[in-house]
Amino acid sequence: MKSIILAIFAIMVVTSAVESQVWTTEINMHPSYNVNDFFSIAIGNGGNLFITGYEGNASVSHLISTKISPSGQILWLKEDAAPTRITSFFSLATLNGKDKFVERYNVGTSHYLRFWSQNGDTLSTVSLPSRVMLGSYGDSVIATSIGNGSQGFIFDENGVMKTSFTAIPSGMTVYYADPRVLGDTLWLFGTCFSGGNNKGYISKVNLRTKAQLWTVIFTPVVSRAMGDIDLNGNAYIGMTAQINGMWVFRMVRVNSNGDTTWTKDLAPNGSTDANQENFVNGLRVSTAHDRVILVGSSERDFLSNTPNSAGYVLARRLNGDSIQAFKVVHDSTAKLNPIQALTFDSAGNLFVLGKSFFQVGATYGWVKRYPLSLLTGVSGNQNNIPEGYVLYQNYPNPFNPKTKISFSIPKSGFVRLTVYDILGREIETLVAEKMTAGMHEVGFDGKNLASGVYFYRLDTDNFTETRKMMLVK
Repeated sequence: MKSIILAIFAIMVVTSAVESQVWTTEINMHPSYNVNDFFSIAIGNGGNLFITGYEGNASVSHLISTKISPSGQILWLKEDAAPTRITSFFSLATLNGKDKFVERYNVGTSHYLRFWSQNGDTLSTVSLPSRVMLGSYGDSVIATSIGNGSQGFIFDENGVMKTSFTAIPSGMTVYYADPRVLGDTLWLFGTCFSGGNNKGYISKVNLRTKAQLWTVIFTPVVSRAMGDIDLNGNAYIGMTAQINGMWVFRMVRVNSNGDTTWTKDLAPNGSTDANQENFVNGLRVSTAHDRVILVGSSERDFLSNTPNSAGYVLARRLNGDSIQAFKVVHDSTAKLNPIQALTFDSAGNLFVLGKSFFQVGATYGWVKRYPLSLLTGVSGNQNNIPEGYVLYQNYPNPFNPKTKISFSIPKSGFVRLTVYDILGREIETLVAEKMTAGMHEVGFDGKNLASGVYFYRLDTDNFTETRKMMLVK
């Protein structure tokens, strides 16, 4: 029996070489504050990074935000002028086609959204009825609550609530509800209480009809779960799951019908970390780069009170094949070095946000950029050839003035991609050439066009499809 357990564990242990980062930028806040938490990171205009969190001590705290250039330079770092007592901060979302971000934070038992510009200026603040998680929905923001079921709220760019709906009916205790939207379909990822234990779940909702399509609850006991979707409608969830007596990072892919297509486990860095508190802190998918990337942390100091607790980066192809798995210890003297969140840009550069926490001294944040090879690799999409022709919804939509159009073709052939106005007049031919099988992405710039509805059409030898997009200036 012992040899069987060791053999299983050997399969799961991280063995890939550590990939060297391109650059690291440290974020040091007010020196008199010993609590500096950096929770969220997002890509803005020009590939700039935007990071939010809070700083403070036992009696006072500020919301903070910073802007970092693609080369790692801190362009500005701001804190709210009026101190408050921030008790929880966790969510950041972009508003597509707008020069805005929105974040959720708590002051005591009160919940708020803050809308702010890419210059760091607060534009408006909105009171919320409950604690929520945030996601992007076109040029709006979608918020989903936790508790007995989950309520959904959609806010416009000015913070005005446009609609509310039931995302998960009452009767299911939801601890975490991380929203992702593709077209008019919402996926929720998180943890819930089921069968006497915490479990991971994925729930799918039609935003037009407000109908819940399906919910999948996974069997292992979990401590945390987060997820994302690809452009084919497959959902990926990363869970801290208890498997064979160990806390491991588990990735699962579920297709658009709610069927599990693969499950992969990975125990971090040997038995010491594997039996400690391992938390999934972020998962993101890039269909264009054939990657799903999970970040997390092994916070073994809570049990053994030792330094060098680490962050982890785990990268796989969308078919489940392993690419990279490596450990990150930013400061060897820190009690904690967790990776808090991740994002990547359209070119395939990966950015991870972390912090280093000390028993004595202030916490500080850091951002690491990892090379393109982590997301691209030599083999590209050769192991993930599409099964059929698909024309995806442009992203972002609505847009101003640029957007991206993606499509999949299962075999090589002549492809034509054309943009038309509402009267059917041809505006621009984006593609007219023979293309190889796989996933393709094309940019469209409407800077010379008036606001309004436009159409784009994909034509191949035996496939034609048209979709609608909206330019808003």
